[in-house]
Amino acid sequence: MPNEEPSTFNEDLLKNLEEDLGKFGSDSHKLIQDFVPYNESTIWDFSDSYYKSKGIMAWSNKVSKIIPHKIGTNYQSAIAFAKLVKVNLEKFPSDERIQVLEAGAGSARFSRHFLLALKELGIQDRVQLIISDYSSCNLDSINSAGILEGFTEDEDYMFQCVDITKAEDLAGLKPRAIFMHYVLDALPLTIIRKNEKIEELLISSSIRKEQELDVLQNEFLQSRIEHEDKWQTYNPDSELEKKYWEFFSNYHSDSFNRELYYSYTALDAVSKLVDSLDENGFLLNIDILPGNERRYIVVGNSIAHEVDNDLLASFMEASSNKAFVKDDRSISRLVIAKNQTSLTALNTKFEEVFGKGNLVREYIELEKEIETAIEASQSSQVETKLNRLTELAPHYAFTYELWSCYYSLTGDDIKASEYRNKAQAIDYWDDL
Repeated sequence: MPNEEPSTFNEDLLKNLEEDLGKFGSDSHKLIQDFVPYNESTIWDFSDSYYKSKGIMAWSNKVSKIIPHKIGTNYQSAIAFAKLVKVNLEKFPSDERIQVLEAGAGSARFSRHFLLALKELGIQDRVQLIISDYSSCNLDSINSAGILEGFTEDEDYMFQCVDITKAEDLAGLKPRAIFMHYVLDALPLTIIRKNEKIEELLISSSIRKEQELDVLQNEFLQSRIEHEDKWQTYNPDSELEKKYWEFFSNYHSDSFNRELYYSYTALDAVSKLVDSLDENGFLLNIDILPGNERRYIVVGNSIAHEVDNDLLASFMEASSNKAFVKDDRSISRLVIAKNQTSLTALNTKFEEVFGKGNLVREYIELEKEIETAIEASQSSQVETKLNRLTELAPHYAFTYELWSCYYSLTGDDIKASEYRNKAQAIDYWDDL
């Protein structure tokens, strides 16, 4: 279990920022950073520093513009993935406990829900969850918050600090299954376009003079910093960029009239992860669906981009693996398997849990309906809907917070207090 002393968010960055603000200036703006390639810019430095130092509260519902992580970390997502693992176990039995790697554990909501799902499906003694993240502070936060209460470390689960872009961090692992959710969208990439030539995006960063003190005193710096951009000729420079450029440019040969995300780190990371799987293993990646026409999304100080799962699937197929992609409204799911037999078995179950019986979508939509009705002081049918929500999300604190709000609305203060206490008892994130 990692136990490094986490650095204070922005300590060094703020020091450098203060120095830069003293050096540069204009009539209305103070320059923080002159033009540099997009993925070498201040926006990346802040995002990286923020995530590494904030622990699980980088995913808190208290921050402005919260990360919509419930799509992939809710109980129904966890039990759907657990059912895929169960199918794989039945198809490829193992005398030893198989390992499932969660790459990028974040808040550990999925970690807890997945362990509970294994228990519900009766396969808890056949699976060990490796809870990984590239931030040791995150793993320490998960441990100290008691999120995995009721489960045994080194038996039901273990912690491992893993940066999926580094082969050495994956050495020695041989998981049967890998789960990723909102991980690839935060990896470094180059934004490119083609007019008569291929160009890459450069940005400069500045702060309005009148906001200077506010910026230095406000933790959510990303929302205060302004950016200008320009384009310059792009030639793949690093060995990693060169490695995947031919495949990427051929895949997008008809699409260079628009901005594209050349995420060579995602291509490389997925290759490394799939290589680490055992011979019957599979990977599920859940991410932002392409096409929302935004260069990037900032939530808190964390940055995210669209992920082209179709491109990743094509690359995996070209590398002799098997893959399919299924899109569902705003999200995209990619499944990669080491062999066709495994993929075929997974496809049938995938259609069941994420297709016709898509309880993930039902849960998300039902929760929103209930919250809207309570906010409008409309109690009709809410109790029936809450009973269904409790079936779908029995381990999520917000379910019981909604019950508490409902009983407050109907004037039953005793019940309202009872459910509020129930919510607080399982709110390991203290973020209702």
